[in-house]
Amino acid sequence: MTIWLRLFVILDFFFILLLLSLTTIISKQTDKIKSLIQDSALMEKRIRELEYNLEPKEKS
Repeated sequence: MTIWLRLFVILDFFFILLLLSLTTIISKQTDKIKSLIQDSALMEKRIRELEYNLEPKEKS
């Protein structure tokens, strides 16, 4: 094997490792974002319920 071919194979290997690492990071961040969105929706629902309960009741 020539030096250039070896260098190319080594660089390809590191490039694949980098892509796998970035894919893992993106996947974890996606899970965190999903969790934050769910928490935000639950808090918004709770706030709406509390605001509804604080409104003065109209007499029919």
